[in-house]
Amino acid sequence: MKLLTQYKGQLLITLLLFLVIWAMPFQDYMERTFTTDDMNYPEESIGIVSVSEGLMSVPDNAGSVMLNTGHIYLKKGTYEATFDVRSQAEGSTIDVCDSLSLNPDNTPGQVLASAPIPANGELVRLTFTVDEYVKGVQFRVHTKNAVQFASIYLLSQYGLYRDPCRPCASGLCSAPVLPHPQKNTAGSSDPSGSCRSLVLPASVFPLAFSGT
Repeated sequence: MKLLTQYKGQLLITLLLFLVIWAMPFQDYMERTFTTDDMNYPEESIGIVSVSEGLMSVPDNAGSVMLNTGHIYLKKGTYEATFDVRSQAEGSTIDVCDSLSLNPDNTPGQVLASAPIPANGELVRLTFTVDEYVKGVQFRVHTKNAVQFASIYLLSQYGLYRDPCRPCASGLCSAPVLPHPQKNTAGSSDPSGSCRSLVLPASVFPLAFSGT
């Protein structure tokens, strides 16, 4: 009881630190929005594709034009991409492509999901799975007629990421509190003399850097 009273202040501070870290908000999923600023198109389409008021427009007489993002590296898991893209006629399509992988016939660009662009103006949602740790993923719009592109909203599955602070907090609270000898007035170490508290948080580090 005397020992508990001696270290009461330190224990209360450690407990308070643990509660603060545990209560901190953490987003365990990934979300990202791609706008017209993130989309690329061929050089020969410069002057044909236009951007105005947040919309990228491909006219009806432009032929086949591909709009695409750069390479996006994603963690292994399941994702949903919501395309806000409009067309007045059928024929244009969207897809999610792993441009760095090969198909079984050795052609580059493995399509992970695809769908036609409806002529009714509804949002198009594509669900796809990344079965490796990271992949170079592209979101593409293939136009065959007039198309207006607004955005792509990417959302990962929940629980994809783990908060690194919480295992650190748990490790900190479970770290041993050990006494270490204090020098006496003669300058020599006296193990039987008064002691100061020594927190050994070494158990925190393996938890903080462990993978998911």
